[in-house]
Amino acid sequence: MLSTYIKLLLTAVCWGGTFIAGKNLAQHVGPLTGAFLRFLVACVFLTVLTLRLEKKLVLPGRNNLLRLFLMGMTGIFLYNYFFLKGLKLIEAGRASIIAELSPLTAVTYSSLVGTAGLFPAAVMEGLFSSGGIGPAAWANAAYLGFFGTVLGFVWYYQGIQRIGPVRAGIFINFVPVSAVLLAFALLDEPITISLLAGAVLVSAGVYLTTLGSRPASGSCASGGGRCRAS
Repeated sequence: MLSTYIKLLLTAVCWGGTFIAGKNLAQHVGPLTGAFLRFLVACVFLTVLTLRLEKKLVLPGRNNLLRLFLMGMTGIFLYNYFFLKGLKLIEAGRASIIAELSPLTAVTYSSLVGTAGLFPAAVMEGLFSSGGIGPAAWANAAYLGFFGTVLGFVWYYQGIQRIGPVRAGIFINFVPVSAVLLAFALLDEPITISLLAGAVLVSAGVYLTTLGSRPASGSCASGGGRCRAS
């Protein structure tokens, strides 16, 4: 159980780091190009991971094609365009489904759809006419693709399986906290009293909620009987 909590906390840190990597990436390439590079990396790892864990990439049925298309064009295409566009303008610290398909397969397909949609847009933005993509841009795109998308998703999904969506979702509150701390450490962005107070309150809230969700000792009937909800 402890390893699950650690993975969820690290997931929040990975997602918090996407604001730092995204801001750095936005300084080198346009938002559409940056989003395309991110999910180009993510698609490679997601496809390999899906094939390894689920042995095959299940083809979606006709009734799922529209849903996957909408997931890819909204959750991947539009979200990441506005994500990187916004990070180019503001501080990183303050910017902070389907019946027969598994979540891993669904996110793989939606990433493929979104990446395909981003490709022509990135070309029009200057993907191949800007003198090539430099190593700094690729490094930040690789972080966003692997840690921010693939590893974060897998660990978060594992956490949902082991402790449930409600308790796993609590750790999302650590994303802005980690983003602020990383922005301070890596980008020299200021930390205010209000941000520190917010970090303390988030940490206390996660601790109390996690503690309160554990079964109380002595709540089961003696003699090996089953526990009953109070």
